Amino acid sequence: MTKTQSSTKVTSLEVYGRTDSGGKERSEDTVLINADIGLFLVADGVGGNPAGDVASRMAADTTAAAMTRLEEAFKLTRPAPGEGLRRRVEEAVQSAVDKASERVFEKGNSRPELKTMATSMLLFKQAGASAVIGHVGNSRAYLIRRNRIYRLTDDHTLAWHLVSKGALKKEEVAAFPYKNVITRAVGKYPTVSVDTLPLDLSPGDIYLLCSNGVTGVVDEDELFEIAI
Repeated sequence: MTKTQSSTKVTSLEVYGRTDSGGKERSEDTVLINADIGLFLVADGVGGNPAGDVASRMAADTTAAAMTRLEEAFKLTRPAPGEGLRRRVEEAVQSAVDKASERVFEKGNSRPELKTMATSMLLFKQAGASAVIGHVGNSRAYLIRRNRIYRLTDDHTLAWHLVSKGALKKEEVAAFPYKNVITRAVGKYPTVSVDTLPLDLSPGDIYLLCSNGVTGVVDEDELFEIAI
């Protein structure tokens, strides 16, 4: 969870993160907080695939390392604030997550016990008073602003694909037998398409980055009550 605080020029953040195994032998979620470069992410190993915990940790670490290198490049080139900077950040997010997908894919194909491992990825990258959300898989981002909660991402699942095509109603998703089948994941292939969303941060905003282990059991009204 990130919560914005106002200042005269730059928006600062308070950040909190935790994982829970949910009764499983081990958690396949990875939470990464790197305040030095304004990067906060949740990676969730794909259920039913081997070594989801390995995939999520590897993807998170690779993404953070790539974003750190790109942050150094930003400092050297000093891109101006505004649309140009946000576009550069969006491109950096795509590049970093692509690198993570390539590394997880290669690792998964190097050992039989790791084959087909993959992970979701949801990240928040701050750029001054703006930010970019990057999203692959079925973790979700929410914004709480002025006492209302807004969902910012759509799941990359078979169920939500059918909803977008009008073949399934939103209220039917919960009972859909293949609701957790993911259509896009980091490490499934050497490259991956990342949905990006640029944001203007506002004082008092709360951003929630949640794996489907949370959103599968806690509805939006409950998330709102917990977060505030």
